[in-house]
Amino acid sequence: MAVVYKKSFCGLCSDLILPYDDIVYTPSIFCNHNDPLFMYNDMFFHKKCFDSIEKSEEILYYIKNVQNEYQKKECCICKNKIHSSDDFVFIPIISSDKENEAFQYNCKSFHKKCYEKSSIKPYLESICGNSSK
Repeated sequence: MAVVYKKSFCGLCSDLILPYDDIVYTPSIFCNHNDPLFMYNDMFFHKKCFDSIEKSEEILYYIKNVQNEYQKKECCICKNKIHSSDDFVFIPIISSDKENEAFQYNCKSFHKKCYEKSSIKPYLESICGNSSK
């Protein structure tokens, strides 16, 4: 659960978020700076402001998808369970555009060794930098 600090402001209206306000928090799940949803990373919103965003339902879908896939921790290369957080690479949302080639790599988990040896590592890092580590 997100903690609202004394001076948290709504990412849309810029008004102070008060302790009794109904809020939505969007975690940092969009790693591609060029994705149109990247601008909603790691922000607090008044719920009424968030609901006014045309893509609010899509953003909520991606948040839930990331949470579900992150918990599975199954390497998409070797298909084995990842048991240690020290041996875990997770790629969050690279593209919200289903037509983008990178879309297929959204929410993928890897063992570190599998990721390091993979042919897709340079491609993913060119899109999201080294944030995937």
